[in-house]
Order: sequence, then structure tokens, then C-alpha cells
Amino acid sequence: MSQNVAKLEFFDIEISGNKYDFYQNTFNFIYSLPQLFHFVPCPRHRMPKYDGKSDTVSMSKAIFKKSELKSLGKLSLFIFNLVGLLEKREFEKDGEIWIEINNLTIINLVLKFSGPMHESRLNQVLMGIQISCSILAFFIRFYLASLFYDVVN
Repeated sequence: MSQNVAKLEFFDIEISGNKYDFYQNTFNFIYSLPQLFHFVPCPRHRMPKYDGKSDTVSMSKAIFKKSELKSLGKLSLFIFNLVGLLEKREFEKDGEIWIEINNLTIINLVLKFSGPMHESRLNQVLMGIQISCSILAFFIRFYLASLFYDVVN
């Protein structure tokens, strides 16, 4: 097995790539699930929007009718809102209730907490998150693995 393949013994599957990216990617996938599986309406593009006047990127948003929201979508939005991972606004238009939320990606989540920023600064923040996840993974591997395994090499 090459160095770039992580093997999860519990599931008996192999994941190609850097196994230390797994935490961030897993969080991003779980956070994006409601839009990826269309429990929540998903716009064609979920990347941050660029503002040429201020040369910054800001959080992109999805706008949809409340009636278009499926039950699993309602549950996921409730949970994300409860733990502070969602910016949500309800408003009335043409006699119907509409919902505006931030698109569910880790990039938009960073922009939710930090506000608009220059793209290079956003890249630095995302790289910091990536490095932090890698450090956490190394810590788990080398210091906490001994709780579950007899020998840690």
C-alpha cells in the first residue's frame, strides 16, 4: 500500500489521498449534505460572491420558497441554526414565505463568522483550518491511539 492511501480498518475500505484531510472534508461533506441531496434547494453555484468595489468575497446565499423545503431539510436547517452554523432570514414576497440562507459550504461558513474578506486572506484562513485539522489528526494518532491499541508506532 502506498503512503497516500489511508486504510480504515473498521470499515475495511481505503481512501486515497492525505488521511489527515479527512476531518475537514468529512465536516464539509456533512455540512453540505442537505444541499447536495436537495433536502434544501441548491443553487447552481455555491461559491462566495465577489464584490469588485471592495475587492472582497462574501458569503453566497440560497433563496427559496418555504414550501420547497423538504422535511429533512427543515430538520437540518433547524439543527444548523441551533448550533450557530446558519444565517437564516425569512421574508414574505408575493404572499408567500421565502427563506434566505447561506450556502452550506465550509468556505461560506468561514465568511459567515469572519465577514467579507479579500480572497487571498480567505485562502490563508482556509489553509489555517487545514493545518489545524492535520495537527489534530496527528495528536489523535500519536497520543490518543494508545487508549485503543496496545502498541503505537
